[in-house]
Order: sequence, then structure tokens, then C-alpha cells
Amino acid sequence: MDIDALKIVAKSVTTLKEKTGMSVLLITHYTRVLKYIEPDLVCIMKDGVIAKSGDKKLAHEIEDKGYGQI
Repeated sequence: MDIDALKIVAKSVTTLKEKTGMSVLLITHYTRVLKYIEPDLVCIMKDGVIAKSGDKKLAHEIEDKGYGQI
């Protein structure tokens, strides 16, 4: 997605979550989306199992240090 589309999707997801209480599962390899959507939980999966979970700081930590630490 380009940046304009990302902003539109993020706004729509945030609005749906706030107005309906709907849950959203967002799978991404890029932290750019976290500029526009505030996650409640970040999970790192390895071999089909959740290897680590935390808040959005975890996603930024992975961005900085890579997956080797998990």
C-alpha cells in the first residue's frame, strides 16, 4: 500500500474499532503501520507459535534489533 492508502485503511480500522468495539487482526512485517494504528497487543510468531508478545514497543524493538533475539 502507498502512504495515502495506508492512512485511509488505518482511519477506517480505528473508526470501526472505536464505534463498534470490533476486534482486528492485523498481520504485517512493517512497523510503518504503527504510526497510524495503535495496537493493543503485538505478537511475534515463530514456527506457528507465539514466541513473544508485548505492546507496540516490541515491534519497534524487532525493527531495530531483528528477530535473532527471539
